[in-house]
Amino acid sequence: MSKLSTKEVTIRFAQPEDTEQIKSVILSAGETGREDFDEAGWIRFIALTQKEPIRD
Repeated sequence: MSKLSTKEVTIRFAQPEDTEQIKSVILSAGETGREDFDEAGWIRFIALTQKEPIRD
């Protein structure tokens, strides 16, 4: 049986300086479903993970 670790979680509005971390999370999530994208869809997905669209 594995032991669960508990950590305190803080929820807040994202700040512009969070952009790189947000991008990393989005790309990691997208990689798990990569096979669901055709090439054009993947290119569009990647475009949405750039700093400006994330900030917007």
